[in-house]
Amino acid sequence: MDAQLAPHQFSLDLGFVQDGDLHAYVERVGRDLQAAANSQAQPCTVRVVNAHHVNSYSFPGGSIGITRGWLVMLRDESELAAVLAHQLGHLGSQQVAQALSRSEWRRRLLASTVSVSQDSAWTPVIGLVDPLGDSPLLRDFTPEQEIEADVLAMRYLTRAGYPAQAWPRVLDRLAERAQAQPGLLATINRHHPLDDARRRRAHESVGQLRDSTTRRRTAPALWSAQLAWLQRQVPAIEACQLGELAMLGQDLVTAATHFGRALQIASDDYATRVRLAQCLQAQGHSREALLHAQVARELHPGEAQAHRLVATLQLSLRDAAKAWLALEQYDRLLPGDPGVIFLQGVALEALGRTRHAAEHYRTYLRLTREGQAAQYALSRLKALGYPP
Repeated sequence: MDAQLAPHQFSLDLGFVQDGDLHAYVERVGRDLQAAANSQAQPCTVRVVNAHHVNSYSFPGGSIGITRGWLVMLRDESELAAVLAHQLGHLGSQQVAQALSRSEWRRRLLASTVSVSQDSAWTPVIGLVDPLGDSPLLRDFTPEQEIEADVLAMRYLTRAGYPAQAWPRVLDRLAERAQAQPGLLATINRHHPLDDARRRRAHESVGQLRDSTTRRRTAPALWSAQLAWLQRQVPAIEACQLGELAMLGQDLVTAATHFGRALQIASDDYATRVRLAQCLQAQGHSREALLHAQVARELHPGEAQAHRLVATLQLSLRDAAKAWLALEQYDRLLPGDPGVIFLQGVALEALGRTRHAAEHYRTYLRLTREGQAAQYALSRLKALGYPP
């Protein structure tokens, strides 16, 4: 299940941060926690994703994601360990594994597929949802489940030699940030509800835990060294956060200004290029958007979203041949996205290959009859003279 779904969620969060040393460091912290927890589960795999909002999540097979928007909020290794320990708490209590059936996971994957506008078959959603960063692939937890995962997290922390207080400290900072910028934490608060009662319970639980006799010494210099590259990106990340919030508020001019400032700070940042391209696309500036999307594709050729964005922009510019090539590359990188089947149908029809287009439309309709893409596919089959 992880192999099918985790890559799609990671890609929705704009793929992995391109810093191998950072990934190795974060994954080492996760593995040490899992060893201290005496977990018999499959070893966890931790990835830092490019998303600017604040979130972390896990899948049943041990795939864990943490956004760089959250990572830059943390102050030391113990706080990173606390975030990962909380996800291990969800995994250790089997909350993630018991969450959804395989058919429900597939339905949710389909729900994250492309949508099209009322006016055009190839104008996609701008790439942002409200709340920011939300996804049908993310699991909802009850307040009771959160408290259970909190208790396990603090137990894992002490066993690994970290201070249990690190997790309540992180929760307090989340609550403060939610007051200042609620949009950046709306998704995490939706899926991992945080209220005063939960924070109070976390603080109370610290006093009930006995610290490990062997304290792990976390050197500030090591933390700074491991996050040096990411810390240099903080001004760009903060500008992108403001840009994304402006996009959700439909203030595209202000959003473009924020993304432009981020680009001046970090011109080689993949996520900034993607967001700027999406913002320009939403304003109808397809050719300018395409330039940024193509640069993003060159910066991170192994991440799928830029390829899909290039494809939709090429379709809007009526270059179906290049759109088809970009969709093929996307499908190689991230197979199983139903939306690509639909977009390939659009591209094939534009290329005059109506029979093959009809096959793609029918394949898409076998997966769903709901949404604007499905309605468009039905209408095109009728217009082309093919049965649905």
